[in-house]
Amino acid sequence: MRAIAVVGVLLAAGIAHADLDLANKHKDADAKLAEEVSRTDAKCGTKLAATYDWASEKSAPGDPPARGAEECAAVVQGIRQICTDVEGGKDAVAKKVKAVTCKYNAKVSAKKSKGKGVATDLAGSPAVPHTWLEFTKSTLHVEYDWFSANTASETDAYLRKQL
Repeated sequence: MRAIAVVGVLLAAGIAHADLDLANKHKDADAKLAEEVSRTDAKCGTKLAATYDWASEKSAPGDPPARGAEECAAVVQGIRQICTDVEGGKDAVAKKVKAVTCKYNAKVSAKKSKGKGVATDLAGSPAVPHTWLEFTKSTLHVEYDWFSANTASETDAYLRKQL
């Protein structure tokens, strides 16, 4: 009986360590996202707010565990590209883009454009979307699955049409 109790304590300690490790990885990823926001603010003259919804990936955690926030950081990079690459882009971003919300969505490929957002795949074609972008009331809402790629470029291309 004592051996079972010891195994239970060790198992609980291992789970607690794994949870703490994951929490630390999320904290680090959030800090990197904040760094991208700071770079974008400096380049674009904005006070951008960007968040990643960690709860959205509970059913299918990213691999690596920080993947979701890294994709969100790529979205912020795409916004920054507009400020540096498009004439008038800096002013447009500063006036119109105030926030970014990102989340994982395993079913993003089922989303269809209804005039508001756009679903894209890694080639920028709406055939099999892995990223969903929608710009409403100064907020860019982005959803993606773990097959998304080129998120910065997709964000750049989408926002150029919206601004």
